[in-house]
Amino acid sequence: MPAQRPIVLIHGYSDFATSFKPWRTALIAAGHPASDVHLCEYKTLTNEVTIKDIAEGFDRALRIQTALGADAEFDAVVHSTGMLVIRSWLAA
Repeated sequence: MPAQRPIVLIHGYSDFATSFKPWRTALIAAGHPASDVHLCEYKTLTNEVTIKDIAEGFDRALRIQTALGADAEFDAVVHSTGMLVIRSWLAA
């Protein structure tokens, strides 16, 4: 079996990372190492935080909390605003 890339789960607007816990559990049960399945959490329902702000925080979290380097490959599972976050991060 080829090496699997880490997976990052990014929730949508007015939601929380806990919504992806069943997905995390299923991915781990399917053979993904628990250390490679990451839940992303960010603040929603506020006009003071922009998608760009969240994408910048996402970048910091990737490097600090997941130890994924700038060039590390990973898969992302997103919902709703999570797609805007990952798109902003990719564009930056």
